[in-house]
Amino acid sequence: MTTEKDAHPPTFGVLEKKRYSEQVSQLIYEKILSMELKRGERLPTERELAHDFQVSRTVIREAIRELELSGLVTVKKGAKGGIFIDTSYHRPLMNSLEKLASTGRVTVSHILEARMLIEPHITIEATLKSKKEDLDALEKLLEESSRHLDDVNLLKKNNFKFHILIGQASENPIFSIFMSSVMEILQKLSGSFLDLAAEK
Repeated sequence: MTTEKDAHPPTFGVLEKKRYSEQVSQLIYEKILSMELKRGERLPTERELAHDFQVSRTVIREAIRELELSGLVTVKKGAKGGIFIDTSYHRPLMNSLEKLASTGRVTVSHILEARMLIEPHITIEATLKSKKEDLDALEKLLEESSRHLDDVNLLKKNNFKFHILIGQASENPIFSIFMSSVMEILQKLSGSFLDLAAEK
């Protein structure tokens, strides 16, 4: 006799014998890191995830809570709500850098030095692997900035976006997470991306 579970085999992977919520959050995390799950993408409902993983909804709620605390998903309420892949899945790394900076163990100079060493290689990868939509987004930013050279706030905002897009265009999730984390922490610590661009 075919059961409902037999008719709908799990697609995320087989669970091992450890805490189920940890396994669920880890499997979803791996799909986020590999970019199988894209930024802004809606996950299946809590009920659907429970059915897919063949666990209780309580397990799913715990797993989603872990992912939410890590900055990997956002839970929205209402008619258009749901569980969404967060646009800031770099948050754990950024939070670690921020904590180190608060103790004085990491400074703006340290972060700039790391960025200046690594970003040129990320840019090369982006040049080789970027897609048309990546190039279009970068071109749009540059054109907008050139039309509003007197708008300092817009220039700062676009400079921030530009470096983030370079990371995304590399098609390497590690590079993307690195650029997002570094640019965001620099924004918090320095407050001026125009100065950072000049130093680079």
